[in-house]
Amino acid sequence: MKTTLLTIALLSGIAASAQENVTREYYADGGVRSEMFVVGERIRSIVYHQNGEVSEKGWFVADKPDGVWKQYDQSGSLLARAQFNEGKREGKWSIRNTADGTMMRLLYRDSKLVHGEQIDENGLLVAVRDNR
Repeated sequence: MKTTLLTIALLSGIAASAQENVTREYYADGGVRSEMFVVGERIRSIVYHQNGEVSEKGWFVADKPDGVWKQYDQSGSLLARAQFNEGKREGKWSIRNTADGTMMRLLYRDSKLVHGEQIDENGLLVAVRDNR
């Protein structure tokens, strides 16, 4: 996620508004592609699909993802929820596959996967990985 956001910001034209404390990037049609807001020592990042729906949002601290990050499909449905602590994977993650309806639930500690579950489209547990 971090790499995608930083690549977009570096390779595209960025318009900044100092009075709003917001940096924006635009699609060719004029729609907002991404926004970054500075809040204290944190940066709030929001990336949009071309249709205007939020694609991804989260926080950076010292150029590293921090806190909860979420990704959405073009209709606004939640695809993934992840958590970071100073750039390290942490806590409970969930990832939904829209193609087949499956869900992954993951648990990270110190950036290491300690537990994972795969849930099928009917809500049944089909696989477990436990590294505790």
